Amino acid sequence: MIKALIFDFDGTMIDSEWLFFESVNSYLAKNFKYRIPFEDFQKGIGSSADGTFYERISLAVGKQINTAELDEWIIQDQKRNYGAACLRDGIQDLLEKAHEQQWKIGVVSNSQLKELAFYFDRHPAVNEKIDVFVTIDDVKLGKPDPEGYQQCLEHLGVESSEAVAIEDSPLGAKAAVAANILTYAYPNVFTEGMDFPQPVKKFEQVNELFE
Repeated sequence: MIKALIFDFDGTMIDSEWLFFESVNSYLAKNFKYRIPFEDFQKGIGSSADGTFYERISLAVGKQINTAELDEWIIQDQKRNYGAACLRDGIQDLLEKAHEQQWKIGVVSNSQLKELAFYFDRHPAVNEKIDVFVTIDDVKLGKPDPEGYQQCLEHLGVESSEAVAIEDSPLGAKAAVAANILTYAYPNVFTEGMDFPQPVKKFEQVNELFE
């Protein structure tokens, strides 16, 4: 019996991957007259913005970027834009249906909690439906490691067999599958066409999760 629904945040609940892509490129265009190609950006979808990501950018522009400066640029863009972001199609219905069914609701993200707050602080009606947040701040290893999902299950007080996860990327889905959670893929423009791990199902409609 399913008792919990766990969401990824970036790219799954809102189209923040596109916002992040544009933020990085606005910084690179201003400082290096360069834009990271769509295909190159896709390679990092689902992972945290770590040293590997910055190394790839530095190699592309031909000089070491100031990571602290880029991070601050992205944070300021998130502050401006996340509050106005809308939930992706079907997410509001999923939240309401899960709430009606008295399921517990969690969010597991490779972003920092302060980044999620730029959205959730501006959307209290959504925030109040979330029982548990697990972010990159809470784990030693981000996705695709299952630690975040394992923590979320523990905090929600449910077994892996009692939860459903929704992810937009193969890396995120791999983490949920490794935690033995029934996982649905809800790809976006960046991840559509990517190969998701088995036995991930493609999210088609809200009711299929509650049948």
